[in-house]
Amino acid sequence: MWCESTNPVLSLLVHTKLAVAIYSRESMAAAALNSSRLLQLKTVNNSAQCRSFLSSSTHRSFKLKPIMAALTAAPTVGISETFSRLKKQGKVAFIPYITAGDPDLSTTAEALKVLDSCGSDIIELGVPYSDPLADGPVIQAAATRALARGTNFDKIIEMLKEVVPQLSCPVALFSYYNPILKRGVERFMSTLQDTGIHGFSLSWILQP
Repeated sequence: MWCESTNPVLSLLVHTKLAVAIYSRESMAAAALNSSRLLQLKTVNNSAQCRSFLSSSTHRSFKLKPIMAALTAAPTVGISETFSRLKKQGKVAFIPYITAGDPDLSTTAEALKVLDSCGSDIIELGVPYSDPLADGPVIQAAATRALARGTNFDKIIEMLKEVVPQLSCPVALFSYYNPILKRGVERFMSTLQDTGIHGFSLSWILQP
């Protein structure tokens, strides 16, 4: 879900042409409460396929996530352009969220394609983390299942390299800081750029 907010950015990571904006969940929740329209789906031709896929899921809830900032070096139409187009049309963005590797990465790959064909404006893909304190019980459970199946950041990236070029909507990655700390900001952001990811959402940075 996208909501415009006038609250200041808490932190900003910048590497070459890539920028990641980090917003507080509290400011986004406040913005969501003030929004008169929370969700608007696009009309698509293959709605039967979408209904079939959604009916097989045991969870049908939307979760408010932080703003996802566009990676400005993305070679295709990205997140900023998507929001600009929707704003001109008087619409809000439909941004479904799924956890990578739940139940496995092959299913995740197919889910990304189905969500794209169902009319998603942007897809947010969560990187499972062993201590997801910023998430609720549903996403925590999804992360636990994904990690139990051996899902890790490198495997997710390899899957995305194959899938992202097949999608018509931008994909944003959601992660905790641990994968960045492990690899370093420069290497991490370079990896995202090479993968074709259009955005990145980072949760819970402690300020000094």
